[in-house]
Amino acid sequence: ALQQRHTANPSDPQVTLELATIYLRLKQDDAALKLIDALVKQPTLDIGTRFTVASVYRSLGQAAKADEQNRLAGDALKKLEADVTAKPGDFDQALRLASTHVLMGQNQKGVDVLIKSIAQPEVNMTNLLLAAEFFNRIGDSKNLEAALVKLTEKVPDSPEGWFDLAGVQASNGSRAQEAWVTLAKALALDKQRRATNATADNLYERVQGDPRFTDVRRLPEFKAWQP
Repeated sequence: ALQQRHTANPSDPQVTLELATIYLRLKQDDAALKLIDALVKQPTLDIGTRFTVASVYRSLGQAAKADEQNRLAGDALKKLEADVTAKPGDFDQALRLASTHVLMGQNQKGVDVLIKSIAQPEVNMTNLLLAAEFFNRIGDSKNLEAALVKLTEKVPDSPEGWFDLAGVQASNGSRAQEAWVTLAKALALDKQRRATNATADNLYERVQGDPRFTDVRRLPEFKAWQP
């Protein structure tokens, strides 16, 4: 199946690396080397992938090629860091750098980069959603919540922003009351929206089936709320 995926899309670095790793395990070094040699010719190969490629080359006994990929990746990383320092408001660059740090196992460095980026005045709703997704992916609930708080400040009329924030707060069982206050804002905004758009997503119904809100659903305030 992996070979078929590679044949269908030979330029996919992830599939290529997975297939090369399997060849390595099967002691088919020539097949692995052929794949990796083709992969490094891609001009748009990202930094994290180049570092991974270097370690595969090292496993294949190709020290010179490993050193070359490490050098290219290191140079690209320095340039990206310099670009982010020079333009802290460029969110796309900051997210690239943060994601690269995570790929290299340096989660805290990635978090630090993104926290600085979303503190910039020009940060927008899309940036904050992407930052929230990043923090969620690495399991950083504290900064996920901080990003969602900023999102509700930036777009206070969005029911989804308040709903997502309430979900994070509700995930911490001891904060059901606080989560309800946030959720009530989401539900009120959602109710207003559905008054003029009957096809809009019904957040009250979503709460009913969302395990994060189990404790919130037990609160008398929630039970008394009129959808």
